[in-house]
Amino acid sequence: MTPDEMRAYQREYKRRRYHADPEYRRKHLARVAATDAIKFGRMERKPCEGCGTDDGVQMHHDDYSRPLDVRWLCGSCHGGHHGRGPVGQNRARAELARILGGTS
Repeated sequence: MTPDEMRAYQREYKRRRYHADPEYRRKHLARVAATDAIKFGRMERKPCEGCGTDDGVQMHHDDYSRPLDVRWLCGSCHGGHHGRGPVGQNRARAELARILGGTS
């Protein structure tokens, strides 16, 4: 499958899922509302609530019925929040630096 065919397939998959799955549609609309709020200056990105980094911060909705009520988490903390891997990659780096630096 060529890259163009893959993009077309993904677009069609998302279009069908949007119309067939009300939960997916609700999540999509919440994400769009939050992204637009950032784009138009009604909301701004904040550091990760888990580890404090400013790099790669993502929006997390605890309640999709409140689209502008988001938590800001880096990819590592966000994945950990959903049970997908380690929490706080930057926290782990800080701990490693502390150990290697010999400070307590």
